[in-house]
Amino acid sequence: MIKYITSLLLIFTIAASPQLKGQGSVTIDIGFSLANFGGASIETSSKLALTAGVGYEHWLSERIGLQSSISYMPKGAKLGVVGNLTQFTYRLNYWESLNVVKYKLGTRPDFHISLLAGPNISTVANANIRFFSIATPTTAEVPRGENGVNSLDYGLNLGTEFNLETDYGYLSLKSYYQYGLQKGLLLIDNFRVNNNMLFIGLTFKIRTSKKITEASSY
Repeated sequence: MIKYITSLLLIFTIAASPQLKGQGSVTIDIGFSLANFGGASIETSSKLALTAGVGYEHWLSERIGLQSSISYMPKGAKLGVVGNLTQFTYRLNYWESLNVVKYKLGTRPDFHISLLAGPNISTVANANIRFFSIATPTTAEVPRGENGVNSLDYGLNLGTEFNLETDYGYLSLKSYYQYGLQKGLLLIDNFRVNNNMLFIGLTFKIRTSKKITEASSY
């Protein structure tokens, strides 16, 4: 699992090499994940959690850029109330590698909007189920494997960000939707679900190389 994430990071590190002309920035992400299960045979509701990560963004031209990041990403879902006594919450927490291509709309130096799309690969950091029985919380670990959580998760991401230039780089408001392609939870035959998630947060981009002054337009 780790080798897949390492390979992706290596590819994006090479792509963002200082030998290439362009603008690079270290990125710091802070935001919220609104996660839920897809494909569940029972009713579920979204789970809100705080997330954070770091990465690197590199613009190859005035329009096209790449970003690779590592985040601690909480996922899971709430399973509702059974007999008004018990509420179940699956808390599946991942180390996630997100790798996207960006397309910049507009050429204003002080503000621009970017579209982003790309895959994520995630490995489980920890997983547990929390339930309330007559208002008493109880937490139990979810095992990895066929009778629990899948150790590897991956999906596709599509979103946008609004970038405002500052003295150090950019301050960005970012939002993207993640559609899970892997069955994240494998408890029983009729409860094999994938992780879907909406991320909304801020990205601090600290410029590490000069702005693009001459670049081809796409």
